[in-house]
Amino acid sequence: MLAPLIAALACVPQSTTSAKSPEQDKGMEKFANDKDFHKAHTHREPDKVKLEGKNIEFVVGEGKGKAYWVAPKAGQTQSLLMIHEWWGLNDNIRQTADMVRDKAGYGVLAIDLYKGQVAKSADEAGKLMGQVDERLSATTINAALRLLQSGVDGGKGATKIGTIGFCFGGGWSHKAAVMGGDNVQ
Repeated sequence: MLAPLIAALACVPQSTTSAKSPEQDKGMEKFANDKDFHKAHTHREPDKVKLEGKNIEFVVGEGKGKAYWVAPKAGQTQSLLMIHEWWGLNDNIRQTADMVRDKAGYGVLAIDLYKGQVAKSADEAGKLMGQVDERLSATTINAALRLLQSGVDGGKGATKIGTIGFCFGGGWSHKAAVMGGDNVQ
C-alpha cells in the first residue's frame, strides 16, 4: 500500500560533484554544496490544510527532541518513524505524515534532526544537512524508537515499527532500521 507513495516521494540525486572519497563521506553531507543536487530538489510549499497531528517534544538524553505525531487509526497497533528530507521538519513532511496515517492507518512520528530549524532555500538546506550531528541524530532516533514502543502521548505502544525517510531522511531511515534490530522494519 505504501510502495506507490514511497516511490512518488523518494528523491535520488542525479549527479554529484563531490570530490570526497568514500572514507571521507559522511552520508548526505557530500550533497550539501552540490549545485546539481540543489537544482534537483526544489522547495515545495504544501497546500494550506489543517494538520491532523500535533507537535510534541520527547526526552533525548539530557535534552529534548522535537517531532510531529499523528496517532494511529482506531484498532491499529503499528507505527512509522518518519525522517524528513533536507528541508527539515516542515509542513510538507507533516502533511505527508497525515497522508500516510490516512491511507495506511499507522501512527506516524515524524522526527526533527535539525533542532527546530527549517530551510527556505537550497543553500540553507545544504548548510543544515551538512551540520547534522551524527551522534545526536542516532541518539534522537533511538529515543524516538523507544517512545513508539512505549506509547506516544499516553497511547499504547506500537506492536510493529517501520521507518520511512525521504532523501536525506532515507539514509537515516535505513540506519534507524539497523539500530532498531528485530523491533524495527
